[in-house]
Amino acid sequence: MPPRETIEAMRTSLEMLYPKAADGAVYRLLAGEAMKQVAVDIDPPIVLAPDFEPWFKDAVADGRVKLERWYSYKQFLTHVKGFAPQVLDALDHASREVVDLLGDPNQQGSWKRRGLVIGDVQSGKTATYIGIVNKAADAGYKLVVLLTGGDPRSLRQQTQYRVDEGFLGKDSSVVKHDKIIGVGKYPTQSKFLRGQGMTTYAKDFITATFIGQAVNIDPNADHPYVFVVKKNTKPLENIISWLEGQFDGEQFDIPMLVVDDESDYASVNTNYSATGDKSPTAINAKIRELLKLTTRSSYMAFTATPFANVFIDHNSYDEALKDDLFPHHYIFALSSPSNYVGAKRHFGTSGEKVVTGLVDITDAHEAFPPKHKSHLSVPALPASLEEAIRAFVVASAIRLSRGDKSARSMLVNVSRFKHVQSQVFDLVTHQFARIKNAIEIHAQPPTWGTDTHEVLIQLAQSYETHFADTQTTWFAVRDKLLGAVIDTTVELVNSSRDKTSDDKVRNMIAVGG
Repeated sequence: MPPRETIEAMRTSLEMLYPKAADGAVYRLLAGEAMKQVAVDIDPPIVLAPDFEPWFKDAVADGRVKLERWYSYKQFLTHVKGFAPQVLDALDHASREVVDLLGDPNQQGSWKRRGLVIGDVQSGKTATYIGIVNKAADAGYKLVVLLTGGDPRSLRQQTQYRVDEGFLGKDSSVVKHDKIIGVGKYPTQSKFLRGQGMTTYAKDFITATFIGQAVNIDPNADHPYVFVVKKNTKPLENIISWLEGQFDGEQFDIPMLVVDDESDYASVNTNYSATGDKSPTAINAKIRELLKLTTRSSYMAFTATPFANVFIDHNSYDEALKDDLFPHHYIFALSSPSNYVGAKRHFGTSGEKVVTGLVDITDAHEAFPPKHKSHLSVPALPASLEEAIRAFVVASAIRLSRGDKSARSMLVNVSRFKHVQSQVFDLVTHQFARIKNAIEIHAQPPTWGTDTHEVLIQLAQSYETHFADTQTTWFAVRDKLLGAVIDTTVELVNSSRDKTSDDKVRNMIAVGG
C-alpha cells in the first residue's frame, strides 16, 4: 500500500481505537505531519548531455573521491532542516548526476564545461547547488565562485549565509568567524578543513582585504577557496584582478567551478548591434574573462526561467567568438517534490484549471491602474489588500498553533515605481500597526468571550472566509494572534532602501516592486 494511503488508514484506526485520546483535528494534524516526512514523491530529473562520459561514480567507488563534505551536509539537512528521506535521496541522486556532468577536476590538460540546471521557483534550488558544491569540492574543485543576483544587496548576503551554513560551517557575520554553525556541527573528521571563505556576510570580495593579509591561493591546498560574489561589474573586476595577480597574469592550472545563480539575469549577452559590433555586455564579458583565467573551468548556470539561456547563440561557443555561455555540454532539469507548492498547484495547467484558494481581485486596477506613472497618488489601500494583510496575520497564527516557527513573509508588489511603493509602504505600515495594536490590547486573556472590537471581528471573518477548513479552531488561532504579529515588521525593499534595511528580519511584510 502506498505511504499516503497507509498513513490515512492508520489515522482512521487510531481514531476508532482511542476516540477519547484526542479529537479528529489532532489526528488529522498528526497524519499530515507524517505525510510531510514519508509521503513525498519526486520524479527522476530530465538530462540532455550529448557525448558525455561518466566518471564520478567510479571515482567514488575506487576511493579517489571521498564524500566527506557531502556526508556532513546530508546530516545537516536531516537533523536541522528536516528533509524527508525521499527528498534527501532525490537530492543525493541529482547532485551526483550534476557533479558527473561538471567534469572531472583531476583530468589533466585544458578543458571547459558549460551547462544549465533548471529548477522551479522556491523548490530547493539553493539547497541543491550547495549539495553540488559540497560534492564538487570533495571531488577536487579548488576554486568555487558563486554568482548571485545583482540587487538588492541582501540577495548576496542570503546566499553567503546559506554557504556559511551548508558548506563552510562557520558564521561569517561575526567578527572572528569562529562561530560554528550548520555543517560545522556535523564533521566527518575531527579536524576536517571545510574551505577558505573569501567573502563574508558583510562584505563582497574586496581586493585590499586580502592584499593586506597576504592571502594566497595554494594550488596544493586540501581545501577549496570559496567566493560569493554579487553579479555586478565591480566585484567581478575585483576577483579577476586579484586572481590575475596571484598568477602574474598567466592562465593557471587549477580546476574552477563557477555557479551562476539566476543565470537569466545579467549573464546573457544582449548586445546585437546593427553595425556588426559583437562586444558583449559588461557582466557577460566579465564572466567569460573569469572562466578564461584557468585551463580547467566548469560553468554551471542555475535558473527557474531558462529561456534566455537556451536562446544564446550556440555557434558563439568557439574561441573566435569569445566563448559565450550557451549550455553546450548539458541541460539538467530538476524535478520538484510532490508537496511543492508552485504555480501549477495554484493555477493548474492550460487543460485543467484550479480555482481553489484563488481570490478574484476586482478593486486593484482602480487603485493601481496598469499603466500608471511614477507620480500616481495612493490615498488609501484597496479593500482587497487590507483583507490580504488580515489573511496573512491569521495564516501566521495558524502556523504557530501547529508549532511551525519558521519564517513567515508576505509580498506586496503593486507598482514598479519607487515613489508609489513608498506610499503603499506607509499605508501598509499603518494598517498593520492598527491590527497589531488591537491584538495587543483586546485579544489577551482574561478578555475572553465574544469579541466586540472591529479589528478582531474582521480577523474572525477572515478566518471563516479563507481558513475555516484548515482543521484549526478559531479559538486556537486567536490564542496565537499576538505571536503572529509581535515580531513581524513591514519593510520597504527596493534599491533605495536596501542599504539600510535589516537583512536578517525573518517575519515581514515586504513592500517592493
